[in-house]
Amino acid sequence: MRVAVTIRLDPPRRRLRPVVSPLAELGSALHVLTAPDHHLALQEWSSRVRATFTPRMDAEFAAFQFLWDSYRATFLLPRRAPAQGTTDALTFTDEVAELVAQPVDEFRAQALQPLMSRPDLPVEDGPADSDDRLLTHARARSRRVESTTTALLERPRQVRERLVEFLVACDRAFFAREWSGMAPTLLRAATDARKIRDERGPAALLAGLAHGIHARGDVVTIDKSVTATIDLTAGRDLLLVPSLLCHPHVLVQWDPAWAYAIQYPVQRRAPGPSPPPLEVTAQRLEALADPSRLELCALIAREARATQELAAMTGLTTPTVSRHLKVLRSAGLVDSTQHGHFRLHELRLDVVEGLGTALVASLMR
Repeated sequence: MRVAVTIRLDPPRRRLRPVVSPLAELGSALHVLTAPDHHLALQEWSSRVRATFTPRMDAEFAAFQFLWDSYRATFLLPRRAPAQGTTDALTFTDEVAELVAQPVDEFRAQALQPLMSRPDLPVEDGPADSDDRLLTHARARSRRVESTTTALLERPRQVRERLVEFLVACDRAFFAREWSGMAPTLLRAATDARKIRDERGPAALLAGLAHGIHARGDVVTIDKSVTATIDLTAGRDLLLVPSLLCHPHVLVQWDPAWAYAIQYPVQRRAPGPSPPPLEVTAQRLEALADPSRLELCALIAREARATQELAAMTGLTTPTVSRHLKVLRSAGLVDSTQHGHFRLHELRLDVVEGLGTALVASLMR
């Protein structure tokens, strides 16, 4: 079975609702700040923004980074669209108010979700020892994340208060200023999306949002590392959230308990490295040709993960994972660092992104 998110379209065009969400864009901003090496065109921006952080903000940023470093917590994407006929833009104040009003058990489950080995498996459906597993995955990230996870399990309301305080501090320190410059571009992108939807249809709109989205009749698939379905034939809306900061990612929210949503990039800029020799490119392509190694690359593309965590996520033995990672390291595709008792592995996105350019450059020499 293909690993992808499948969208089953409903004929009414207005099931696809463009939405401009400041909270979603702040989530993307925090992801960029967590992994600036994944967003080469934004490194200068990232350095400038991090300089606005107070020591308190730095500490909370580290404590909460699991909410946006890989799988984005659901509550950081919009829950609703503005009323029909009004502006496409939500307000930061209203979105934060909805986060505060969210049932605390729902908040807790959504906050813990990014720590699950399988993002398509709800927290409440996990194994009996899921709390211990969540804490193990949290500990592999950092002690701060482990402490936050423990507090989430025991005192979720207080954790939400801390998170809201941090998000508001970010808005005051840098985001309100950044948002004033980004909002007009995102509003134009929402207008463009609505025009394409009305003139060419929902499938054409979705297929044109980003690389890796494919339309076939009334079925659209988005290449992701999970298998899930968004069924709009039941009368649900799908929110389309343009972003200036999420490239190269396309975020998909498929949990039916929340609003279906896709956050997609509207600008794509990234400088490429100088191409390596042909034999180096060939070694890297050969390393990626193995299905198990390709799966491992997908799992460490957004965040560093421990060997044991990767074994649990893939069903492979720890020695087998280690052997595959050694091949990927030898090809220059993966960086591995010791972090306490854990050895963390991270995909070098700049190297992977440059493979196509490197191959063409080598063949044309």
